[in-house]
Amino acid sequence: DILMIFTLLLNQDIVKITLSEEEFLRTYKNVKIGDTLLLSIKAFNPIIVGKLDK
Repeated sequence: DILMIFTLLLNQDIVKITLSEEEFLRTYKNVKIGDTLLLSIKAFNPIIVGKLDK
């Protein structure tokens, strides 16, 4: 399996989220630097729940 790692800057914290290659290509391949994402964080396990369109 191949994992993709999203590295996000959240205020002053760096958050890393791992995704399968399939999930990344299906859902997040169009995410660009500067995009705003919605996150849910529970027990130190961040999950991307959406993307705000500009």
